[in-house]
Amino acid sequence: MSTFLDRFATGRRRLIGLSLLRIGLGATTALIYLANFPYRDALYGPNGTTSFASFSASQHSSGSVFSLYRLSDGDTWFNLVYFSGLVAALVWTVLGGRALTLVNAIFIWSLDQRNPNVLDGGDNLARILLLLLVFATTNAYLSPLAARTRARLTATGDKPTLLNSVHNAAAMLVVFQICVVYAMSSFWKIVDTRWREGNALYYISQLHQFQYSDTATALMHNAAVVTLACYLTITVQLAVVLLVPGRNRRLREIALLLVIGMHLGIGVTMGLVSFALYMIAADCALLSDDDYRATRDWLRRRFASVYRRNAPVSPAVPTPEPDLVGGAR
Repeated sequence: MSTFLDRFATGRRRLIGLSLLRIGLGATTALIYLANFPYRDALYGPNGTTSFASFSASQHSSGSVFSLYRLSDGDTWFNLVYFSGLVAALVWTVLGGRALTLVNAIFIWSLDQRNPNVLDGGDNLARILLLLLVFATTNAYLSPLAARTRARLTATGDKPTLLNSVHNAAAMLVVFQICVVYAMSSFWKIVDTRWREGNALYYISQLHQFQYSDTATALMHNAAVVTLACYLTITVQLAVVLLVPGRNRRLREIALLLVIGMHLGIGVTMGLVSFALYMIAADCALLSDDDYRATRDWLRRRFASVYRRNAPVSPAVPTPEPDLVGGAR
């Protein structure tokens, strides 16, 4: 146990994946603010579809009393909070850091509490991950502060520290939470009759709010296509849960590529864009730093090999022949 704890407290893991997760969560949150910007007054304003009085009453009755939008019913305060949330999301996406992570968690929680009917479900996972990321290092890569952060981490050497343990625990819980989402999603599909019969996606495609693509809706009328899509969805979600803890990097990467493709399909065909982007961002945390580095090295070798095969051949330069009288011509 002592050896395990020392190893757990030495070095910080999944720094690349958590940096990508930060960018994905932050950019998607900013996209939500920007997409709803022209309609912010109707969706979230004090005189919108849900009045400030109704909002306050529902908060009080449910016991969920926290939301920045509840502090005042003035338009000035509402716009200040909304703009601040957008700026905080953009700054956190670029810089990262624990303090900005906490600020974003507060803003996205407040926004969802103000009108929970606007977002499409991905924000539920995002809020949980944001709370965990408060205790993790999310700007060791892909940030202007990345070099300084890595230098600070390197300065500690191989010495076990409490902050390393906190970061690694948070990273482990992030991966665990994502796997729980896929495990429970696949479980509820397996016990559902329509998913087992392979026609659940057909019924989903007939719902008006999900008819985002006429082509996808037409494809769901094909029995073979809809059955294959149902069973493939369950298989891919189970594969993520089973392969992420394993040691086979290639199988783990293939499973993640398939599940990312699934979310892209959901975003394009069903219109659940923010849900798909939140889930893809979460998937980035499922690969370790060694996985990312090994994939980077493999891609470099492949590109170098392709470049060598397609590189133009330089014409040979003729060697000057010696002149019998005056030397070389």
